[in-house]
Amino acid sequence: MKLLVYMTIFLVLASLAFAAPDGQADDPPMVGLGEGGPSEDANGTPQLIAEQNKGEDSEIQQQVRAEDGEGDEVRTQEKQKLQTGNYVGAAGQQIMVQEQAENRVKLSVGGYDAETGMQMVQEQNQEKTTLHAELSNGNRAEIKVMPDVAAEKAMERLQLKACDDCAIELKEVGSGENVRAAYEVQAKKAAKFLGLFKTQMTVRAQIDAESGEVIKSQKPWWAFLASE
Repeated sequence: MKLLVYMTIFLVLASLAFAAPDGQADDPPMVGLGEGGPSEDANGTPQLIAEQNKGEDSEIQQQVRAEDGEGDEVRTQEKQKLQTGNYVGAAGQQIMVQEQAENRVKLSVGGYDAETGMQMVQEQNQEKTTLHAELSNGNRAEIKVMPDVAAEKAMERLQLKACDDCAIELKEVGSGENVRAAYEVQAKKAAKFLGLFKTQMTVRAQIDAESGEVIKSQKPWWAFLASE
């Protein structure tokens, strides 16, 4: 009996010796969802996270609305490389765009064609398309004048009866900061050299593609010896 009492006392003392000392740091409190912390919604998602997601969703919805047509102001400012297809110009004219060899593009309007090697950009504004040409000085020229109008102005300046066989090219003219986009219209014109010998002379005119101004016209040096 005494032996049992001694063993019990020994076990009590041993347990006290190995017990944790007073003042030991307690386990860190668990962050709960109670008072002071973020609450949960019906699905168990913290409301703080839900509110953040809601804000992100609103931004995405605004972006989608802009792309879907409700953001007309953003869409109006979009410009992209000119693509092959049929377009309605700013003045309501029908414009056909076709790709050519060597990265060239052909514009067809009103029965007249003009080729160009310039970098062309299109801007879509509702149902109408505006064309722009990249210039070497870093600017862009709006192509307000179409090939048919350029041909008419060249015919008037060069005194041509028709321009069915005219070669029309949209190109950059000028130099430095004074460069601009222009149509160069080239044609063959019947003439009589010295009033006796039938011949043909090559005549040219440059038409500003933005303003429609006739920049210059050119005839061969011997044109003063020929009657037209």
